[in-house]
Amino acid sequence: MQLRLIALVLLLSSTTWGRGTVDYSIHQQFQSPRAIGMGNTFSGINDYNAVFYNPAALAVIEEGEINIGLQAGLTPDIIDFQKEVEDAAGEGSEIEKIDAAGDVLEDHFGDSYHIRGPTLNFIWARPGWAIALVPVDLSVNVGIHQAAAPAAGVKAISDTTIAFGYGMSLNKQKTFNVGATLKAIYRGSVDQSYTALDLADDSNLFREEDINEGLILDFDYAVSWTPEIHKTGFFSFLQYAKPTFVVVGRNALGELGHLGNMHLFSSDSDEDETPEALQSRWDVGSRWELPDIWLFQSQMMFDVRDIGHRYWSPLKGLHTGIEFNWEVTSWLNGGWRAGISQGYFTGGFTGEFAWFHLDLVTYGEEIGTTDARKENRIYMAKLALDF
Repeated sequence: MQLRLIALVLLLSSTTWGRGTVDYSIHQQFQSPRAIGMGNTFSGINDYNAVFYNPAALAVIEEGEINIGLQAGLTPDIIDFQKEVEDAAGEGSEIEKIDAAGDVLEDHFGDSYHIRGPTLNFIWARPGWAIALVPVDLSVNVGIHQAAAPAAGVKAISDTTIAFGYGMSLNKQKTFNVGATLKAIYRGSVDQSYTALDLADDSNLFREEDINEGLILDFDYAVSWTPEIHKTGFFSFLQYAKPTFVVVGRNALGELGHLGNMHLFSSDSDEDETPEALQSRWDVGSRWELPDIWLFQSQMMFDVRDIGHRYWSPLKGLHTGIEFNWEVTSWLNGGWRAGISQGYFTGGFTGEFAWFHLDLVTYGEEIGTTDARKENRIYMAKLALDF
């Protein structure tokens, strides 16, 4: 019995093999269900979400808005997987727990799971500026892979964010706008692989002792342009589409923005280790208005996002979507959305009754490489007060 335990420890020990995960997803710091539903596009965002998606759009917001929202999303199968891990780490001898945990990992080899949330936001937007507080925004990706032995790769990020965005028009027609958002983020991140031995000892997939944390200061900047289309000439047909072109630079400081560890997650977190950096990247896109149909006002977006990210590829960067907003009365309205994000279908619904808003969305997230694509399918809901 002792020899078998020693052999398992040598085989499954997490210090023998690499601790990194095999998750190649592109983390988005703040997610809006509205944007996700229309292909995770950003160029059509013209509400309070602009503070994180396109600060130049703050210049054209027509009236103030306060949004207090709580949202969460997940891959539903992660609930059953976590239950199996907890059962394996339950009763029995050390050997039996390790065997049971190993069986769970082998049964789920190749599977991947995602949790996004809870995310809580308080955003106050006015024409020209916005203030945002996101006390908690948690993201966890889990992938079951195998090196020398089956392991659960866990990549988790928890952000607390305070942001101020400002936008202004450079002409009277408000067709040429610029904006910027300053962000202070306290981030904790985990990037670990847990073997059967690890899970038999502790079934938790998010562990305090593995967190790297720190305060990050960064900013985004944006430019948007709506060209004047003449009523005559070759491009006259575009006067009805009113195209708008947008460029956003995100996380301009990148790794330089890390200011230090304040030990808010753990007093024992390593001073020399920094959390996952806010990688600098570029988004470029365009928004096109469509003709109004009955109750619906609609638009289409074509965007290329996350250019410069280390996991970027042309397919991962491609986002396109369509939105149909409808209004029955001032207190009863909503929208339907659909799109393609990273090659996967997205769809969303918004229902607004007076101050109460409900958002439902499903989307696919690419966590694989260019040569080995792999989808995480997530279902998300948001409840909000908006006034």
